[in-house]
Amino acid sequence: HDAISEGLLKDFIGQTLEVIIESKSEDEAFLFEGRTRFDAPDIDGLVFIKKGRAEIGDIVQVRIEESLIHDLIGDIVEK
Repeated sequence: HDAISEGLLKDFIGQTLEVIIESKSEDEAFLFEGRTRFDAPDIDGLVFIKKGRAEIGDIVQVRIEESLIHDLIGDIVEK
């Protein structure tokens, strides 16, 4: 399953996705954690955000820069 997930997520690199900001990240490498409309809580992965400004609950555009096995990493696209 991990190889399938990793392969699917790699296709998102370079795309801009709509992400709802759920929380500030506890991982110091990231500012926020969020989800796309396709990600179910406690089932699917997260989108970790490295750069940008937002408030919890905001829906923002995130350019995906990297993928992990279950998660995506990107930056908020400033308007």
